[in-house]
Amino acid sequence: MPNLTFNLTETSIRLYRQLFGSPDLAGQLADGIETVLDGNTAIAVTEACISEVAAVSNSFLTQGATLAWLAEQQRVTNNLFAQPLSVQQADSPRGALASAIGVCQSGHRSTVFLGAQDLSACQDLLQMAASRHLPLVIHIDNQLSGAHSNTSAAGHEALHQAKDSGCIVLFAANVQQAVDFTLIARHVAEHALTPAVVVMDSTETALSAQNVCLPSLELVQEFIGRSDELIKSPSIAQKQLFAEQRRRIPNWHNLDKPVLQGAMQDGKLFALGRAAGDVYFDEMVSATLQQAFSNYRQLTARDYSSVSSFGLKKADVIIIAQGSAIETLTSLSHYLQAIKKDNSAGLKRVNLGVIGLHCLRPFAGAALADLLNTTTTTTTTTPLIVLDRMNTPLAD
Repeated sequence: MPNLTFNLTETSIRLYRQLFGSPDLAGQLADGIETVLDGNTAIAVTEACISEVAAVSNSFLTQGATLAWLAEQQRVTNNLFAQPLSVQQADSPRGALASAIGVCQSGHRSTVFLGAQDLSACQDLLQMAASRHLPLVIHIDNQLSGAHSNTSAAGHEALHQAKDSGCIVLFAANVQQAVDFTLIARHVAEHALTPAVVVMDSTETALSAQNVCLPSLELVQEFIGRSDELIKSPSIAQKQLFAEQRRRIPNWHNLDKPVLQGAMQDGKLFALGRAAGDVYFDEMVSATLQQAFSNYRQLTARDYSSVSSFGLKKADVIIIAQGSAIETLTSLSHYLQAIKKDNSAGLKRVNLGVIGLHCLRPFAGAALADLLNTTTTTTTTTPLIVLDRMNTPLAD
């Protein structure tokens, strides 16, 4: 599969250039290319547009994304900001995440590609990255965790372990969303100083070839910006830490300006630190995310939100889902509406409403409640079904 992914990347880009010509990009990557890519390749190419360092390991679960990054590094050398692309090799996925954290602490934009099975061994590192306010973006190929056997199918067990780490969690329903959520996650992480996790279902998105529009140079410059440029501190807490302006990626590990981090603390001081993080940092994440969705819509005309809906007004049944299941259910709802006009298939006429959860953290509980409460024909007797790709043995 990794070789196929690599060949697909090269073939699609070459085909585009043959059909529409190839402008002199002078080191730029995939400038507004509309092509066909699988999710792993698409997010690696997108990260190569904006990041400086990818931390990679020899995990077979992430070989597709790793090979795509290495191909882009060899092909263009620099990202869209003329910064050199580099790789941090690690012996294990846990080591790759630790490397990405170290790079981010030193003030450079980094990313890491992990499989869901790898994620289970990295919970403490995720919590550390969140507690130390590192604007890192982590990509997850959401493969089912091993049980009585192994499979390449998607599963959400590891995702639910990670969602309470303190990171922002965005869940893409298709390859285009994976690319767009990569940019949105990067924007929010660097403004709120909170790491972000972008998740894709494995066979349905990460390994699935789909139509996708890769970001243009103008979009990247406008929405992302250079990692080393100065920006206005967006909160009172950040102004107290960095003054009125700060580096977009703070250089926490600066030998010229040493700062004590990760010291041993007693229980009272530790509790005060955790409480302060909730008040002075976490509370701004939700508003920053909503503003990022709005800004991205103005720049691209692609409309995203934490919660999406389809067909709720006349729904006989409402299904709440996340990931690639959202598109499947939306297509089913379209189909059920079509057969109401021509019911030659003899199927029961059902109005299916679909609610898609695209952001698990911060969880949009108020938005979800509003959707259910403002559905005009929905009553307390309307069946509400929650679908998820997981099985919890021995649970109540």
